[in-house]
Amino acid sequence: MDVQPERRRAIAFVAASARQVLAQLARVVADREGPTQLSDRVVGAELSASLLFLIAQRSSDAYEASRNIRAAGEPNPMRRGVILALGRFCRGQFAELLEVDPEAEGLDASNSNDFAADLLFREILRGLHLLANVGLGNAGPDAVDRAIEMFRYVQDLSVDQAISEELGREFGSTSLFPGPHHLAALLEKIAGTFGEDILISTPPPPGSDPEKWNEWLKSEASRWPFLWENHRKAIAVVSRMWWKFSGDVLRAG
Repeated sequence: MDVQPERRRAIAFVAASARQVLAQLARVVADREGPTQLSDRVVGAELSASLLFLIAQRSSDAYEASRNIRAAGEPNPMRRGVILALGRFCRGQFAELLEVDPEAEGLDASNSNDFAADLLFREILRGLHLLANVGLGNAGPDAVDRAIEMFRYVQDLSVDQAISEELGREFGSTSLFPGPHHLAALLEKIAGTFGEDILISTPPPPGSDPEKWNEWLKSEASRWPFLWENHRKAIAVVSRMWWKFSGDVLRAG
């Protein structure tokens, strides 16, 4: 989705809506409430829909979609933790997300494939922690850059290409962990506009005390850290008006 921001948001919104319908159909067909899918091969439709809504910068829709994310019943500790953390992330529950400790969740050592996948999911969970701390005002914007690096690192590790030679000919092969790769790619897109989407990034109004303003932002972010779309637009309009007014005053002086 390396396209213009407005078009990317529109594409993400349509894709999220489609995933949401698929998730609803799957629940009807299954006729039971099981855990949200997350494995080395699959990212559940509920997760994809919620994250795509965040890419579309529609946090209210992400909140609604994430209400169907369920970690209960997932036998793998690391994946259960990631599902739980993702649900909390999409619902703006950043403080609760930080309660899911990446280092405490167990890794599946029963086979090398699941163990490798769990290591990738753990890296994703660490990246989510960085974003949550930024959203709560506990870390600066540089933590978002580190999270993006982590998500890209997971994508790189999720794909391995090898070339072998047999009977005088070269053959290429690709080994892939599509689940972690897809999840990390979605989160990288979210992190790319994270600073625009969170309340804590709102600049102080002209004439206000920046320290008191930041304290207020932190208290509000602990309740709901995202900016609604109409709030984002209003802030942009007010900022433009202020800078125009400031420029007019300077020119008049």
